[in-house]
Amino acid sequence: MTPQLQNWHNFCLHHTGDWYSQRTRYSPEGEKIKSWQAISYLHLNEERDEISHQEELTYTNGNKELKDYGIYKKPITSSLFLDNSFCWGTKQLEYNSIFIFEIGLRFENRRILCYTKYNNKGEIEYISTAVEYLNNKVYNQSTQKKMRDNWQGNLKKITPDWIVSQQEESLWKPLGELNKDYITLELNECISVSCPQIIEKRKAFFIAVDWQVNPILLQRGIGYYDSSHFTHFTLESFKPVVE
Repeated sequence: MTPQLQNWHNFCLHHTGDWYSQRTRYSPEGEKIKSWQAISYLHLNEERDEISHQEELTYTNGNKELKDYGIYKKPITSSLFLDNSFCWGTKQLEYNSIFIFEIGLRFENRRILCYTKYNNKGEIEYISTAVEYLNNKVYNQSTQKKMRDNWQGNLKKITPDWIVSQQEESLWKPLGELNKDYITLELNECISVSCPQIIEKRKAFFIAVDWQVNPILLQRGIGYYDSSHFTHFTLESFKPVVE
């Protein structure tokens, strides 16, 4: 299977279905701006060569909206799918243009999304998160974080040409210590994000998302950029060290 076909296969395997969620938008200071309900419909046809994408949104005032994102045709998709995770967003950094980036992480029938938007001056505008449940099957999960300092993990990397690295050992470092100059926010449902306050010209940066799935599993997705464009995405999975 070619790398691009593997990317499509991961899309079909891990992300199709009806995903029910409540989404929340936050300010750069971590203050809640608004929330709304959403259902993402990602439906695969019988031939497994097309995926239709629609979203049904319900706002707090009762208004509803249906967004139609069209059809993805095998093997073309703007997202990178690494195992059960994905990322998509701005590929090329351009002057006086907005910047967006989204990371999605999945475990069993739950999936989280973290979407970050910067304005055309390179300043962070807002962060949105969602915890999605496949086919509306909501599971009772503890939302209390139990932070540890003895995690051990592994890492895989995917590049824009769909090449996936071999799995390697990953050393644990708390999210806020990846770059102490970045904004680091702990948001709802054990989701945390770390990103620059401003995207500076000719300067490399990253956007990182942590999801503590449960007390013994933490997933981390990071999108990396050099001074001009997106370079790669990494997925890390951490578990406590067994002593």
